[in-house]
Amino acid sequence: QKESEINFEEALSNAFRAYAEPTLDEDLVAILEQARARTLTNTSTQFEVLCGALVSFVDGEGGGLPPLTGSIPDMHSDNPKYIALQKVYLAKAAQDLAVMQGRVVELSTSVGLPTDYVSVEKVELFCRQAWSIKVLKTRSIGEEYAAATIDPDLLWDMAQEELITQSPLLWYVGL
Repeated sequence: QKESEINFEEALSNAFRAYAEPTLDEDLVAILEQARARTLTNTSTQFEVLCGALVSFVDGEGGGLPPLTGSIPDMHSDNPKYIALQKVYLAKAAQDLAVMQGRVVELSTSVGLPTDYVSVEKVELFCRQAWSIKVLKTRSIGEEYAAATIDPDLLWDMAQEELITQSPLLWYVGL
């Protein structure tokens, strides 16, 4: 097949993506709602400051969406066209990153935190992952030790060939 035919077929098979409304993951929506309800203070974590900046971005420049990641999927295209498209995405991602960095500095200083409280690298990483961030809450190691004692004989029953429910302390040890 000719390259133009391959590009046309690929465009047809993915056309629905151009017309579909982008949706936010339910975990991201929950994080945004929590950040909207939270008041930042000088004891706020870096993650809380980043989430506050994300809310500000989503409600402002983002038009309801997080910053652009800057990456595009692999596709059939000649190199000059792909590189040109990639440059457009990278330029928009850099613009979004600059806005987010400004919001982080603004929020940090407004609550008495230093301007470099959250590093540029962390803001960049956060922006790249903003579409898929999740919060995983676990118990502390102290809470794990306080949990019921694990009976090693009950962990693995070869006849049943399944793992019986166990304390997450084993995951702390294993990881």
